[in-house]
Amino acid sequence: NVICTVGRIGTKQKATDILLKAFRVFAQQNKVWQLRIIGKIEPSFKPFIRQFLHDNPALRNRITFTGEINDRECLYREYRKAKIFCLSSRWEGFSVACMEAMSAGCYIIHANTYSAYDVTNYGKYGVIFPVEDYIGLAKCFLRICNDETLLRENCPQVQEYVTANYTWPAQCQKLKSLLFKGESVR
Repeated sequence: NVICTVGRIGTKQKATDILLKAFRVFAQQNKVWQLRIIGKIEPSFKPFIRQFLHDNPALRNRITFTGEINDRECLYREYRKAKIFCLSSRWEGFSVACMEAMSAGCYIIHANTYSAYDVTNYGKYGVIFPVEDYIGLAKCFLRICNDETLLRENCPQVQEYVTANYTWPAQCQKLKSLLFKGESVR
């Protein structure tokens, strides 16, 4: 039972502070789930982490900071360990990390940024919470983490969705059909 995130940990954009605050609220009612935070930690964010873990010692064994993982296979194994991927960003374009997580079968919990509805297929493969709303994010964690049926059924469905819509072959096929509409092409 793992929630993960991947990114530049501690940047204002990635809102890791919001993720940690939400996990703290969630963890008061759920004693099982773990949080894995994957990525290079900004030096300016390290004091926040130290203070957060000092103030919340019960979470020390439930939150793991892996550091940056450059090996793609190792990163994919991290995604496969998780049931949920959380993107807590204050702003975001189209997140490659979300696509990677979905290809590994993760359910998506996404801040309401630019691509949230496209990524989650309008909520079919994930939930969207208001930007910077750590209480709203904690409520998403509680609801989704307690729905084993949803998480189990989501895994193969989200993998099919990402393969059909966001892989290079799928994109090339769409482009080909647009470019050669009505023409016979081999």
